[in-house]
Amino acid sequence: MAVHKELQDKYYNIKKRMREEEMSDEEKEKKIKCLKEENRDTKAELQQLRRLNLHLQEELFQNKKITQKEPHTSYAGHTPLPQQPVHGPKEPAEDQTATILKMTQKEPQTSSAGHTPIPQQPVHGPEEPAEEQRHRDGKDLGHGVMIPTEKWDVVRRVEGDSKFCKSLAVVIWGTTVLKQRSVTGMKCNAKKSAEAKPPLSPEKISAVKECLSQRLKERGHTSEDINKRLLSVRKYLAEKISDINRTKTISGLISQPQ
Repeated sequence: MAVHKELQDKYYNIKKRMREEEMSDEEKEKKIKCLKEENRDTKAELQQLRRLNLHLQEELFQNKKITQKEPHTSYAGHTPLPQQPVHGPKEPAEDQTATILKMTQKEPQTSSAGHTPIPQQPVHGPEEPAEEQRHRDGKDLGHGVMIPTEKWDVVRRVEGDSKFCKSLAVVIWGTTVLKQRSVTGMKCNAKKSAEAKPPLSPEKISAVKECLSQRLKERGHTSEDINKRLLSVRKYLAEKISDINRTKTISGLISQPQ
């Protein structure tokens, strides 16, 4: 009896499971049927949309042909102005400047009166400082002293230490300054009543010595001989100042009426 009951329970369970599976199959079939119907409706809608799209394209094509044949008019009946062409991105400022320069070179501009304007002068760069031009066109004597090159070419041809130093002094100071100066800045023993004159600048005196020293070196003199000759530079300058003042005095006496 127990075995019979167990088999009966198994039978009922299997039958119940089969019934459930049948019900699930029926539900699946219903779902599949619904999906098929939805798919059919979707296809029908898609075909209708395609027909509408084709119809719309045909209408647009026809309208485009009509607009090409007949110009558009505004609401007031006037023909609209032609549209300006769409330009690309703006050129850089440098490219625009180069283009303008090319155009101005090819076609000269004319004024309102029809005359060709005078060509513009080329723009020059900044002028060189006066000091740089002086260094380029002058002779550097050292110690910050410069003289014109053409004057140096004359002085360096003078023979003799005395004449060389005196000529160079005139170029450096000028006769107007020399007659108002002295070498040491002290009173003259010969003229006790005269006032002391301001001394010559030591830098320029050193420049005269430097030029004489370089001149003697180029001529093959020894260092001992050069140092000995440099001791006479101040004497040469004092003689030149005396000569200038003496010439002034003599010219003043000559110019006086008899």
